[in-house]
Amino acid sequence: LFNLSRQEQQLTVEWGKLGLRGAQRVRDLWRQKDLGVSAERFSTTVPRHGVVLIRVSPDLAKKKS
Repeated sequence: LFNLSRQEQQLTVEWGKLGLRGAQRVRDLWRQKDLGVSAERFSTTVPRHGVVLIRVSPDLAKKKS
């Protein structure tokens, strides 16, 4: 997620706009931290002129139930 502005921004990614369906696991790759499972979207604060690199993958635990 890229923030090209001069101010900190709250950025949101909606799974449907990426062609993804169902709950997704989110991991911050630079901080090496799991950020949890999100049903429809993911939001985070990105510093000015900053980047947050995430990996999004299907929540397989949800599909097994």
